This record gives sequence, structure tokens and C-alpha cells, in this order.
Amino acid sequence: MPKIYSFELPEGTNGLLSKINIIGELINKGSQNIDIRSLSVELISGLEDFDFQSELEVIYNWVIENIRYVRDIDNIELIHDADKVLEFRAGDCDDFTILLGSMLKSIGFPIQMVIASRNGIDFEHIYLRVNLNNKWIVCDASMKMPLGEEIQTKYKRYFLIK
Repeated sequence: MPKIYSFELPEGTNGLLSKINIIGELINKGSQNIDIRSLSVELISGLEDFDFQSELEVIYNWVIENIRYVRDIDNIELIHDADKVLEFRAGDCDDFTILLGSMLKSIGFPIQMVIASRNGIDFEHIYLRVNLNNKWIVCDASMKMPLGEEIQTKYKRYFLIK
């Protein structure tokens, strides 16, 4: 059954790393979910074999067009698994990251999480990068950015999802 997770996270770096680990685990779990993989395969079914650029574009655009950005409950950090994001058709940046990451990883794309900050202390945004032909492509679906573009922030940290 899809779940909504609510966590008491430690302050500072430990809390941030805990959240990153939770999101990474949910992406890995979602990538192995038959419903997530089925949707991903269905979306790319009309494309030429081995056209990975088009696969990325189709899935990224589907998420942008079908999932609405909605903030978490006031003062509560919610993290939804990929199934719940699909059910709600809504979520915040970590939920977009979980759904998009799960969909792309389920069809073989290597992915990275990117956390971004304006001040280097508070990391307030998360999104993905996807490795395509040995080049990392930015995928910031929650901000509805064109594929390959990202918001300007001063500080970024990258986390590979294995």
C-alpha cells in the first residue's frame, strides 16, 4: 500500500543526510515497483529502440504535465513514495524527485540527486540529474524547467543513487 512518510529529522547536516538517504531508498523502491515500471514502459512504447534521449524527454515531460506542485503541510516534512505521488498527482520537489527518479531508474537511467541552496546553509530544493551518453542532464521537474535547465543557486551538492 502506498504510504506518506512523516519524519522527525535531526537539525543541520545530519538531518539533511537523513532526508537524502530516505529519498534515495524511496527512489530505489519505486524503481522496482511494477506499476511505476509499467507506466514508464508504456510512455516510451512508441519510440525507436535505443533512443534514450527521447525516452528521457517523454518521461520528464509526462511528469511536468501530469503532476502538480503542492507544498507540504505547514511545518511538517512529508515524503511520499512514488505510488502516492501518482495517486495524488501532486507533491513538492522531493516528491517530484522520487517519482521521476523511480520512473527513469526503472528503465535503466543512472541518476543523481542535486540539493541546492542560496546561502550554503539551508538546502531548500532538490532535483535530479540523469546520465545520458556520459553527460549529466538536469531534470528539475517540480520547477517546470525545460530539460537541461536549472534554477540559479550559489551552492549545490550531488548524491549518486546506486
